[in-house]
Amino acid sequence: QPAGWSVWNASTITANLYNAEFQTKYFSGPLVDVSGRAAWSHQLTQPEADAYTISNIFGAWDPCAVQAGICDAAQTDIAVSNFKVVKGPSSSSATWNISWPMDGIQYSLFRSSDNNSFTEIYTTTATTDSAVNFQYTDASVPASGSSYWYYIVASKAGFASHITDTILISNGADMQVNASESLGFCGFVQVLGTPSPSQTYTVSGTNLTGNIDITPSENFEVSADNSLWYNSSSVLSLAPSAGTVPVTTIYIRLNAAATGNYIGNIANVTAGDATVNIAVKGRTIPPSTSIALQKWPLVANMDDDAGVRSTAVTPSTSTFTNLATTDGSLPAPAGTIPAYSTQYGQVFGANAAGNNWQSVGGTLRRHNYEEFTVTANASSSVRVDSITFYSDFYGTQSGVKMAAVYSKNGFASPADSSEFSDGVGPSGSSLVLSSSGTFSRSFPLAQSNAGPVNYYALALNGSTGVTLAANEKLTVRLYWACSSTGTPRFAMLKNVSVMGEELAVVPLKLVYFNAIYFNNKVQLSFNTENELNMYGFEVERSVDGIQFSTIGNIAAKNTAGQSNYIFFDGNDLSGTIYYRLKMKSRDGSFTYSNTNTVSIPKIDRLKIVPNLVTDNLNVFHTKAKPGAKIEIYSADGRKMLQLPVAKDAVQTAVNASAISPGIYHLVFVSENATEVVKFVKQ
Repeated sequence: QPAGWSVWNASTITANLYNAEFQTKYFSGPLVDVSGRAAWSHQLTQPEADAYTISNIFGAWDPCAVQAGICDAAQTDIAVSNFKVVKGPSSSSATWNISWPMDGIQYSLFRSSDNNSFTEIYTTTATTDSAVNFQYTDASVPASGSSYWYYIVASKAGFASHITDTILISNGADMQVNASESLGFCGFVQVLGTPSPSQTYTVSGTNLTGNIDITPSENFEVSADNSLWYNSSSVLSLAPSAGTVPVTTIYIRLNAAATGNYIGNIANVTAGDATVNIAVKGRTIPPSTSIALQKWPLVANMDDDAGVRSTAVTPSTSTFTNLATTDGSLPAPAGTIPAYSTQYGQVFGANAAGNNWQSVGGTLRRHNYEEFTVTANASSSVRVDSITFYSDFYGTQSGVKMAAVYSKNGFASPADSSEFSDGVGPSGSSLVLSSSGTFSRSFPLAQSNAGPVNYYALALNGSTGVTLAANEKLTVRLYWACSSTGTPRFAMLKNVSVMGEELAVVPLKLVYFNAIYFNNKVQLSFNTENELNMYGFEVERSVDGIQFSTIGNIAAKNTAGQSNYIFFDGNDLSGTIYYRLKMKSRDGSFTYSNTNTVSIPKIDRLKIVPNLVTDNLNVFHTKAKPGAKIEIYSADGRKMLQLPVAKDAVQTAVNASAISPGIYHLVFVSENATEVVKFVKQ
């Protein structure tokens, strides 16, 4: 600027400043006009300027000696900087700067459509050494699907030319696909015979030279309107208008012809851009024969609904453990959200007032739950396959989650509880499951201050379900967690239903079923009464009381009176063994007996080596208890020899040289156990 300097602000004291210059010149040589300089600046005279020498400024230190040539005059290089090209709708603007301005620099702009053959499209020469910024508008843009490349050559006689980097301006096809990971992570659930609920993603494109073609893998289908569907043998094509496809919602669904698990991709293809594959997965399950066996509306109390309850089950009321319904004091005014209502269902928390979850936090805990029970009545059998409900949180979605566990023995011993196997969430897709605390399967809940609106269905024991014989009870516990420490924070639950089916009653009375162990075998004996259209009995065995396997089949006698049956299990077993009967009717229905347990001691047989004894023998026996002994008896019962056995010994040497040849019995006695083996003395 003509003034040369400017103050920082109005408070700058120029009297304290000394700004001076001496014969400032343009790069080309002429002196700069300094007549407009600030009044408080100084123009040095020749004598004044001569006083600014290296020795006057630095004293004895010579900065020019630091490095050879550092103080020598050097020719300034041509250096182009900040070169860029911006593409507009119908033209492109090229701009650049020169780092060291000089007059006479020629700038030539080159362009290519293939990054190989370049043509000069513009040239200009700087007429002053103060020109720094340069600009050119190229009244052309690359056609759709193509690109331009640009670079600049800056040159001046006596200087090395500067060639800039090449800049790319593209009008290439640009397809944008936005899909959720849940399409491949959570997947689709289809009931055979009906397509799954659809899920969506979006696709768009610019500078397109052809259609966007969308093709699903086998068993999946896509649609642009959720009405007209395309499969793997057809293509959904989105045609561009002026090279553009606006943001378009694409629907996906699973529509397989057989049950099973399926994985695949949705291929999105357009000319000039990379193919985008969206991973998808899903499963197709058989049609359900389920009905609501029992329902707890939870809009007035914790009782089940007698109008929905199946005649095959008995009435029941849910119960809380370390949870409580709200006292209604919050939020203000009191009573705004009651403990039970049609809108909010059951409203509860983990404190006495039922309005916060600070004692639980964001990690699920086994001691905070609501319990529901289903009991088959004395003359019925049912199969429970799932539990469904609506649940959300009021006031927060911070760390809110749920889990479910079920048990057939009321969570007693031996432990038989299991977590739900999988589930479906509000969108109809599989739940995203993760571990929390001691639970391996938990899922997040949403916030809904208007009441529970999100529906969940949790499968119990996969597609098999849980069968309850007459008088058997299934206990299901639902757990919640919430990391928010605010108040009020409510969990809300409504319309809990246990789904399943009533099974045909087996026309059979099992009078007794016993299991005993003797002579190294387990004898199972049972008695039935009123066998009618019975197919038979499967004998099942388990080592843990949970996983049973069939070890034998017994045909039914189908007599009107009582029938007795005996079955022997002669396998080499030890420990606690569980047995039960699967009693099957000819129509395919069945029920299970009670479970019997047998404790089988570990058998370590008494052995003598050698069997034909001359003078000495080695006895191999179980670990000896204090006071254990070995005795040898003749065939007529006379004691011939007795010797003590060392505590904890499992092998004892015996000198039998003193007894006559013949047949003898060796007896090993340890505590209350006695084992006998026969041997021959030669």
